[in-house]
Amino acid sequence: MIGVFNIQENLKAQLQKGHELCDLSVDENIDSIFIDWVPQSDKKFVRQAEIIEKYVRKKIPTVIFDRFLSMTYKEYIWLKRFNVFFFEPAVNNRIGFTYVPQWTEPINDFWDSEYRKEQKERQIDLFYTGNLDNKIKSFEKYYKEYASLNPDKTIIYQGTFKKQYDDYNIKSLMNWNGFENVNLLDIKYTILLGSSTEYRIGYLPDNFFTYMQHGILPLLPFENRFFHGMFGNSTVENEKDIDFIINEKFGNVRYIMIECIYYNIDNYFPEFKINHVIDKIKHYLKL
Repeated sequence: MIGVFNIQENLKAQLQKGHELCDLSVDENIDSIFIDWVPQSDKKFVRQAEIIEKYVRKKIPTVIFDRFLSMTYKEYIWLKRFNVFFFEPAVNNRIGFTYVPQWTEPINDFWDSEYRKEQKERQIDLFYTGNLDNKIKSFEKYYKEYASLNPDKTIIYQGTFKKQYDDYNIKSLMNWNGFENVNLLDIKYTILLGSSTEYRIGYLPDNFFTYMQHGILPLLPFENRFFHGMFGNSTVENEKDIDFIINEKFGNVRYIMIECIYYNIDNYFPEFKINHVIDKIKHYLKL
């Protein structure tokens, strides 16, 4: 039996097709473990620590996927003493970690062709949510420059930033609609900002597949060179590139570009497919 903690539903559904799974929100008798690692700031961290203490110390075969690269060196060194295998979604980062990117199901499993026939106009042209620590340079290069030169576009950010950008035509979600949460079906585009380190090691934000599944086209900053082939014409280098894409003349071009990203995954980037991570887990846990 495989004990799982903080596992994504799509991975759980695929993994349990051939194996019995057990949710480690409670203690159970298990033979191996898969953990989607949570940082110390997450409320699930306490339970994660309990699992480490109860099971991993007993050298039960364990795979840890460090989704947010949040595992500390001290934690890694301690866990390395046991029967633990480490995955991370960064192409060229830490020694001792195997590269396993975020995964997606085949587009036909979730893609609604009706997106192309949307009658309702999406209200938000360009959206950003997330921590801007170490990303201010990219945020100002892409969002600030584009917003400043396109006052007719609606550019929204979600969250609390240390700097205010209202004077540059970038509005907070709260000030724009009075709510803290956004409906993803209101958004057309987002830009996959990263820090200079994330660009260098080849790391993508964990939510970009969620965006595409809701008809939002993610634009890849030119600095993230590892994935130009996957994103193709959705790669941007400056505000002119953003303007060219956002001002496309035909409403369904955004959806075609999303489908092109999935075509590139199918043909050139199979490591992003969900069956790839399933195979990796089975290999390391000797299933």
